[in-house]
Amino acid sequence: MAYQNRPPSIVYAAVIDRTGVLVQTGSFVSVMNNVIIPLIEQMDFSINTKKNFKPSSIVHDHTIQYIIEDSIGYISAAHPDFQTRICFSFLEQAKADYKMNSDPVKFAKHLERLIEYYSFDVSGDKIRYIQSEVDECTRIMSNNISCQQTILLKCIIY
Repeated sequence: MAYQNRPPSIVYAAVIDRTGVLVQTGSFVSVMNNVIIPLIEQMDFSINTKKNFKPSSIVHDHTIQYIIEDSIGYISAAHPDFQTRICFSFLEQAKADYKMNSDPVKFAKHLERLIEYYSFDVSGDKIRYIQSEVDECTRIMSNNISCQQTILLKCIIY
């Protein structure tokens, strides 16, 4: 699921605990393992936490976000131009879903679907969805105005 030919997106997601990675998926799994494992060693899983890391060369200029709740961590990496608030919405959804189904194989596939949804479906983000609705409305209104102007010009000419 490489993003080179796609718009900015979430490129990696995992569920972790103090022992390591429980479930992971994405296009940068091998690269992210080099980042995630040392990060896990520094995390305090006894404190509920929410953090965001800016892009750096260590993570191939991606952002990293994570949530720790009830000794379980939910972590993602995203293209630097991708909205952080969408990453945290994604992580909140992953957290809720993992509590209902923690089977590693099934949940890895579920995470892949969540990545696609939150990365590329405008309804995955309320602000993006509203903006797309406003853009559609603006397009329709512009077309209506153009049609009205054309009709008016035809009436004047004839």
